[in-house]
Amino acid sequence: MSRLSSCLFSLLCLLAILTGQISGFIWRTPPPPLTYPADPADSFYQAFQTVPPLSVTADKFMSSFLGIGRHIKRSYWDEDVVLVIDGSGSIGSCEFDKGKKALVNLVGKMKKPGYDTRYAVVTYSSSSKVNFKFTPRLTAASKIMSIRYPGGGTNTQAGLAEAKKLLFDDPSSGRRRGSEKIVILVTDGMSNSKHLTIRKAQELKGKGVKILVVAVGSSIYGIDEMVKVASSPTRDMFRVETVRDFYEVTKLILQKAFSDQWKISPNQDNPPCLYGKYAVVTLATGATTDFNFVANPDAGFKIKNLPFIPRSTNTQAALKEAKRILKVPIQVGNIRVLKRLLSLSPIAFQMLIPRRPCKTANLLKASGVEIFVVAVGNYNTEIVEIASPDRKDHVFRFTNTSGFLDVTKLAFKLIQSDTSNLNLCLSLPSAFQTVPPLSVTANKFMSSFLGIGSHWSGISKRSFGNEDVVLVIDGSESIGSCEFDKGKKALENLMGRMVRPGYDTRYAAVTFSSSSKVNFKFTPSRTAASKIMNIPYPGEGTNTQAGLAEAKRLLFDDLSSGRREGSEKVVILITDGQSNAQCHLTIPKAQELKKRQVKIFVFVVGSYVRGMDEMVKVASDPPTDHMFRVETLGGLYEVTRLILQKAFPDEWKISSGQYNPPCRYRK
Repeated sequence: MSRLSSCLFSLLCLLAILTGQISGFIWRTPPPPLTYPADPADSFYQAFQTVPPLSVTADKFMSSFLGIGRHIKRSYWDEDVVLVIDGSGSIGSCEFDKGKKALVNLVGKMKKPGYDTRYAVVTYSSSSKVNFKFTPRLTAASKIMSIRYPGGGTNTQAGLAEAKKLLFDDPSSGRRRGSEKIVILVTDGMSNSKHLTIRKAQELKGKGVKILVVAVGSSIYGIDEMVKVASSPTRDMFRVETVRDFYEVTKLILQKAFSDQWKISPNQDNPPCLYGKYAVVTLATGATTDFNFVANPDAGFKIKNLPFIPRSTNTQAALKEAKRILKVPIQVGNIRVLKRLLSLSPIAFQMLIPRRPCKTANLLKASGVEIFVVAVGNYNTEIVEIASPDRKDHVFRFTNTSGFLDVTKLAFKLIQSDTSNLNLCLSLPSAFQTVPPLSVTANKFMSSFLGIGSHWSGISKRSFGNEDVVLVIDGSESIGSCEFDKGKKALENLMGRMVRPGYDTRYAAVTFSSSSKVNFKFTPSRTAASKIMNIPYPGEGTNTQAGLAEAKRLLFDDLSSGRREGSEKVVILITDGQSNAQCHLTIPKAQELKKRQVKIFVFVVGSYVRGMDEMVKVASDPPTDHMFRVETLGGLYEVTRLILQKAFPDEWKISSGQYNPPCRYRK
């Protein structure tokens, strides 16, 4: 009996040892999800803006992906790797080609003995494409250089969705059971659908996929998205200024880890891509350089964040500052042509006549600098004389800065060879004065806010389970008490009846007139619907910025507001026109919200709205998806009833015109 007990004990010990070893090879429990700060501007994320030396990035990549330099090497013999490559317009064809060369080095030359790594490639821009499925590395390397640059938007979530399909869903993808699964994402910034991108990455990581991110750019807009996509940002996120630098990183790895196989020289076959670089000088008393020469598109990100400070115009000082940073005099033979764009202030802020700028301008032109002038406001002979001699091609006249904005939008469309919607580019914001039929507005709101497609399939496109929505309601005198009540009925329909299964949407309400007031904090939708009708009509002015400031406080600053960590944050603004109290703060307040990833929808009420440009700039991009036009708040009420008829016919029986008599006002 004792011998039998001893044998059983030995067998149990052997099983325990084998189980422990086998579990190390077969059972992979994904690590618990990391918690991240809610504020995209938090210092935790901003730390990843720093671009380390290329040698540091090379060492980190060798350790994280190749397993070189770590005490514990990689534990899987088979690896299926999906390369997800950003082919958006901001990358550019030259940099895209550099990325392909970097991936050829990675796929074709970095062979680890004993490991069978197979690669698939997905490119994405406005949509995504599987370029090839899982293939042995040498075959994959030979295919990469034939991939075409797509150009377009930054639909990162579509690329990650294709990666998931290749790794788990497509039986013909060549994926192998039990292999380690890896995604390497190469991108230069925030996607067009941030929340959906993070969700797709979480789905992959939840299935045990390791995600490495190569984040490209000297300063990346949306760096928090990149951090949340990577499996472990400190280990699996790699920062380079350009895709060309990523190519150099792969060459450094070949030098360090595979020197006996490959002889590589730094910068060999890797000339820089020639893109324009920009510096910005603000025209004001004592002109200063806002930032020195930065490559496009990083310059665009910096320009977008410049503060507006109304001061007197000093063109002479600005030209002297331009002369200083250009290091004039310049030897003409050393430069091709340096084009400078000097955007003059709107006439409303030209408190002083420019102080004899022509002398400095002539010095610049004599040194080979080409000067373009965008002249805004009243005609000024001295301003025109600043431009290069061929003034017909170097001076652009606009009555206001909105015209300049519209022309740049049109130029961008033409450069992208997309001539659709050109009339919209030319006529913004006047295009939004048109009030479409109520059914069109209902369809648009269902798609943009509720996430319901045109066939009313009931399948939502929204990607978040939790939503915190602030209703910011104009209660100014021009609205009127009767119309204000119609607006409350519309919002009662929205909150109390348009409840999507599986989504927990909570609402808070803010009204504004000459000042603003929080009517209630974040509350479940049906409770919020019961409270909305008790809100009194305030009357008086239109202090929109105060309402937006209260929305920001509820969403981020007020600990007792009921806001939820990680929820999607939305503002719905209902107003009948331009603000008239501290109106210069309205657009900056909206920009603050949008920088913190708040989506802003705007209902603009009126047959013709003064200050439509303000509404366009307050709404999230693109305004065509986030702005809704109705003639009256009674019209908005009818829009919500149409939505109930179309999307929720089984729950609510609504007759058009029922209980909605028109408001009687004197005209």
